[in-house]
Amino acid sequence: RKAVGVLNDETGERTELSYIDTDNKSSIAYQVSGSGYPTVIVVLNGSPDEEAGISLPKGEWVIVADGVCAGTAPLGTAEGSVSAAPRSALVLIDEKGFEKLNSSSADVPIYIRYYDTTTNEAICEQRINGEAGESYNAVIPDPVLFYYNIVGDAELSGEFEKPYKVIEVGCEPYEGGYSSVTFKFLDGADRQISDTVVMTNRVGQQYFTPYIPGIPGYSLDLKNLPTNGAGLHTEEPIEVVYRFDPESGEPSEGEYTSRANVIYMSDTGEILSRKSYMGVEGDALEIEEIAFDGYEFTSVTADEPFFSAFETNVVMNYSKKQSSPWIYVVIAGAAIALLGGVILLTGRSKRRRMNAIDIEE
Repeated sequence: RKAVGVLNDETGERTELSYIDTDNKSSIAYQVSGSGYPTVIVVLNGSPDEEAGISLPKGEWVIVADGVCAGTAPLGTAEGSVSAAPRSALVLIDEKGFEKLNSSSADVPIYIRYYDTTTNEAICEQRINGEAGESYNAVIPDPVLFYYNIVGDAELSGEFEKPYKVIEVGCEPYEGGYSSVTFKFLDGADRQISDTVVMTNRVGQQYFTPYIPGIPGYSLDLKNLPTNGAGLHTEEPIEVVYRFDPESGEPSEGEYTSRANVIYMSDTGEILSRKSYMGVEGDALEIEEIAFDGYEFTSVTADEPFFSAFETNVVMNYSKKQSSPWIYVVIAGAAIALLGGVILLTGRSKRRRMNAIDIEE
């Protein structure tokens, strides 16, 4: 409705509505048009067991809503006539109007429809925008990664093309098992001092530590970090424990009163490196992205970390280099979405000199 002008005319002064005959008494159909706008046809079928058919005006019409999906992505085309399934609706836009709708913006859209190959029903849809000729690399939505396997070769990377591109991606329901990883934050007496985090995913999928909290009055035990902070979901539940020690209470020197820890962790839970910094509360924490042989940086638990009143903990996640980028996408699964995207570690506040401390020293 927001995208198509004739469907958001609050006064009715810019549009004209005319009814269309249907072959079902439990249905209604109408056409909405207006100068400079696409023409839209709506079919509403209230019958519990009969389809509602109408004759279409001349030309080709693009279906943008049916009994399963509604949006601006084309779900198919119709010409001559069309039928709405029982207890469903159809919304169609004239072909030229649909193309104009997409060409009115400098951006070129790509519509991606993920559908269940066993039922042919849509799972979810994506719309991504870019300039013609630019490259795109679609991120598979979490509902697909979690519940389905993609069938065949999907055109999930390529170039934006005018006026738009429609991609159909077939998916088979995943029939394997699921398991959980529980992250606990405890003190030396095994008392819970921060909220527990539980992540569920397929057996065999990659998981990472989503975050490590800063807890007032405590500091992270960097010498005894868990060895399973990242890894693969197994059939048996996994428990990851981060331990904290009470703060020593030793006074800080000068203006540097806040502490931040950066943990460089591989996708198997190996600690590749650790660093700690002292800074001023509110200042940006500028983190070095270290290169490790055989690994590539994948994500960080805080896009714009900063020094706070209590200890700040940031995890830099690394994965073993793969020969194909799609292998990484599939392995990462829904857990990657929890960890944010591209790292932007240049702070907006006044930069200050940081005292870096190598923990291993």
